[in-house]
Amino acid sequence: MEKEFVSVDGMAEEFSVSRSTAWKWIRDRAIETYRFVGDRKTYIRRSDVETIREPILIDPTKKDLAAHKHAA
Repeated sequence: MEKEFVSVDGMAEEFSVSRSTAWKWIRDRAIETYRFVGDRKTYIRRSDVETIREPILIDPTKKDLAAHKHAA
């Protein structure tokens, strides 16, 4: 289990971010989470951690909307 999965806390530590940021990344990228009997921690697959390292395309229309809001 240790090699295939990493806890959400472990992932947050690995990226030097807060737990809430780690959960946001999981939610935004629709990454599946796992729990094991007798263990209260939540885990994700190590291979999914690698997808977090990949850049994501930012919707340019959302960026433009934010710029217009600040200009107004």
